[in-house]
Amino acid sequence: CRGAEELVLCASKRHQALFVITANGDVAETLPARFGGPGYETREGPFRITRKGGRHHISTLYQVEMPFPIFFSGGQAIHHSWEFQRNPDTTSHGCVGVRDLSAMERIWKLADVGTRVIVVPA
Repeated sequence: CRGAEELVLCASKRHQALFVITANGDVAETLPARFGGPGYETREGPFRITRKGGRHHISTLYQVEMPFPIFFSGGQAIHHSWEFQRNPDTTSHGCVGVRDLSAMERIWKLADVGTRVIVVPA
């Protein structure tokens, strides 16, 4: 993932990490990330942020809290995960989970609707 004169959120399955890449190509932040498990795989490829939820967003499908969601492909989003924070060996229902709540809030504030999201295969 490279910046192309714009901010890019790069979710790498290979590195199990979310990289925040600035417009000049610098990696501003690297966070451990989890992805969807078998039957709930996180979609791969280039996307754009389509919408954002708030601090207390609840998944309508799974009825779980998704703090600071950044939606990039239908219901799939990058968001903080309390489950991932407690147990780093878990998988998601397709979302990209981040353990660090304050880091997720920073990214949520930084990334606008339309920002590029790239999900890289393992």
